[in-house]
Amino acid sequence: MLRYLLPCLAAGVLHAGVTDFHTLSNAASAYNGGDYAAAAEGYGMLQSKNDAARFNYGDALYKQQKYKEAADVFTQIRAPELKQKALHNLGNSLANLGKTDEAIKAYEEALKLGKDDDTQYNLDLLKKQKEQEQEQQKEDNQNNQNDQNQSKQNDQQQNKQKQQGDQQNKDQKSQDDASKGEDQQQKKDQQNGEQKEQEKQADGERDKQQESKEQSGKQDEKQQEAERQPEEAPESPETGKQQAAMADPISDMEERKYNQMLDKRGIKTLMIPLSGKGEPHDDETTPW
Repeated sequence: MLRYLLPCLAAGVLHAGVTDFHTLSNAASAYNGGDYAAAAEGYGMLQSKNDAARFNYGDALYKQQKYKEAADVFTQIRAPELKQKALHNLGNSLANLGKTDEAIKAYEEALKLGKDDDTQYNLDLLKKQKEQEQEQQKEDNQNNQNDQNQSKQNDQQQNKQKQQGDQQNKDQKSQDDASKGEDQQQKKDQQNGEQKEQEKQADGERDKQQESKEQSGKQDEKQQEAERQPEEAPESPETGKQQAAMADPISDMEERKYNQMLDKRGIKTLMIPLSGKGEPHDDETTPW
């Protein structure tokens, strides 16, 4: 609560001129009418005269929410009878500026000069507000820390997922490359097998051709050999008998008879004895 305009300006006014009195009267009227700017202008003209005018000047500035200018004015007041009220208003100005610690200090200085319910109330309220701000700040810090931790965990999770995704892509690529290599190897093996089969078939065809060529050559040789050998005349029955007779050896008696027959015919032929198996026959009467 602000300590309002002080009515105790009579002593100062008694020593002031007519002009000052007129200015002071207009400033008070403006203040009471809510024209704090006109009041501040009037009191500002008189603030160098005494602390009472300075106090009212600070009060008029405060009413215009010019807390910084008001705080500067209240700080300059030295009169003992106005000091406690000035410290009270200084605390209010600082509190509105958000300078909580400085405001608490001003209230405490005011209470040292004398007990005051309004000052105590403002002090307690400001301390409670400070505690709440500290709790809120602590909670905000904790929330920020949690957010940072969560963000860090999210980043780590994302990095982990990214690494896993990269590893999976790498593994998939390796599998694809391996599969591609296997397909290529299978295709190559198949081509090699087909090529070997073709070569085998070609070798088989060549072997067949060679075998056919050899058989043809053998037939040609047989035909040529058959053409070179003379044809044998068929044997007559007489020739067969002669050969059979010549195949069997004759006896001495037969030989002598044969020679006698030849002599009678006038044929001189030398009979050459042939060696044969068995002994000569004594019986020359044996027919041929």
